[in-house]
Amino acid sequence: MEYKVICLLIVSTAIYACGGGSGDGTTEARTLSGEWQTPCYQSKGGSDPSFNEYSLEVMSFSSSIISFLTTVHSDSNCQIVVRNRAVYEVEYKIGDTITTQSGLEAQEIDIFDSLEDNTSYSIIYVDGDALYFGDVVASSPEERTDKLDFDNYSTRI
Repeated sequence: MEYKVICLLIVSTAIYACGGGSGDGTTEARTLSGEWQTPCYQSKGGSDPSFNEYSLEVMSFSSSIISFLTTVHSDSNCQIVVRNRAVYEVEYKIGDTITTQSGLEAQEIDIFDSLEDNTSYSIIYVDGDALYFGDVVASSPEERTDKLDFDNYSTRI
């Protein structure tokens, strides 16, 4: 699953808290800052059953930018690099703290993709070295999910 939305899926801008949120953004900056990597996953190959490419994505969070770098591999352990895709960058903004369906406190995240002229809305939650996004990405703040996707996550590297 590609995270290029947020998640995006999603998919990666400086971190700061918006007004009325959870504070001055210092905690969020320390928590998100750095690089996060997805597990190795099989890339989409359409209907071709012999398609055997696998990918890893690294999201680098800075103060207001998420940079995504995807490496494509020929093996299911993502050890043999076939090619790197171009780095893709989006801006993000951390918002209010919300209580998720599972009872955890997550942060709202708005992601603006200037190339697509599109803003996506989700939630984000950090548990130690694991980073989780919402289960869906919404096209408006009113449609923002309050459910975390625990099946798809990134790990701090």
